[in-house]
Amino acid sequence: VSLVSNIGTGVYDFFHEPALGFVQSPKMFGVGIAKGTSSLVRKSVYGLFNSASKISGTFSSVMVKVSLDHEWQNQRQQNIATQEGIGEGLAHGVKDLGTGLFKGVTGIISQPVMGAKKEGGKGFIKGIGKGITGAIIKPAVGVTDLITRTTEGIRN
Repeated sequence: VSLVSNIGTGVYDFFHEPALGFVQSPKMFGVGIAKGTSSLVRKSVYGLFNSASKISGTFSSVMVKVSLDHEWQNQRQQNIATQEGIGEGLAHGVKDLGTGLFKGVTGIISQPVMGAKKEGGKGFIKGIGKGITGAIIKPAVGVTDLITRTTEGIRN
């Protein structure tokens, strides 16, 4: 809905601004073309990256829940911040990608060990499942977080 709304507003401005300028003077017609074109580009880019950010963010959130690693879920939730520009979004996205890769690989060993400490043999088996699941899901979440953070930065 947001994508269509933003593009619709941009298209409206693309035609409306020059029409307003046309009734005033040739110079204002030129200004209207510039304003309308600028609005169309701005609204289209915002709508596109806003939608991409929301889609990848939703995908990432679902995968995090599937991981069953509540500690990682809490850590991730605490680190979520609004991205102010493409540089900041890209920097946070790359950091999240690295964290996802690191947690995924190290979780293969750390999850069974933590599970064994908490619940003995049963916890060890649960930890193996969490470790294997995390080895797949955490890097994938890192990739989607990279996409989400970068598109948020572009959008903002």
